[in-house]
Amino acid sequence: MESKREQAMVGLFVLIAGAVLVATVFALTGAFGGTAATYRAYFPFAGGLEPGATVRYAGGPKVGRVEKLQRTRKILRASNNLQREIGFACEDG
Repeated sequence: MESKREQAMVGLFVLIAGAVLVATVFALTGAFGGTAATYRAYFPFAGGLEPGATVRYAGGPKVGRVEKLQRTRKILRASNNLQREIGFACEDG
């Protein structure tokens, strides 16, 4: 009888530990859907960027991802060149 109880306790512990692990992974990856602010930036050249690319703060921690890229005719300070509009979202916090 004692053996069955020990097996049940071990099984319960494994289930709880697994649930905590899964919740931690989801929380660290942002899968719970935190709020994000959307921004736009304009660059004369945006080679290598694509939707889904990581946005980093000063080359350090990840703060968001690129949502869309499009060409636009925004004129920026004495520049008459075609600009690239980068739309990106940054997570709060």
